[in-house]
Amino acid sequence: MSVPSGRLQFFVLEASDYLERLALVVGRPVPPDPGELVRLTRALRGAALMAGLAPYARAAGALELLAKAHRSAPGSWTPDRAASLADAVDELRRLASRGVDWTDADSDAAAALADSLAAGLETHPGGTPAAPPPAAGQGEKQQPS
Repeated sequence: MSVPSGRLQFFVLEASDYLERLALVVGRPVPPDPGELVRLTRALRGAALMAGLAPYARAAGALELLAKAHRSAPGSWTPDRAASLADAVDELRRLASRGVDWTDADSDAAAALADSLAAGLETHPGGTPAAPPPAAGQGEKQQPS
């Protein structure tokens, strides 16, 4: 399925805005506002889904899970977590800039980022580790192009 380039160009602009705001939020010397962090990460994931970039959406979804973990346990914000999120935002920026010229290598990089972020999540109190949402197409019927 081919995604119209106008939609991808809009994604690049929209994602860049969200990522700029995320960089400011996670770069502060104090823990970020959990609600703001979740809103921005959710918006980023939604933009990727609307653009048809499922691997990017999966990586943004993993970032959203980290934001939700912070919302659930604000005391869990550490300098290591802040650095991890800042690095993820930088990688998402790099990948977003590739939106119009997306390749399989970009999909692989997005999947690796999603896996890395998911590995950074601590086990939930119930004993189950959190995982990023599945990539589009897993268990879903694809529409013909």
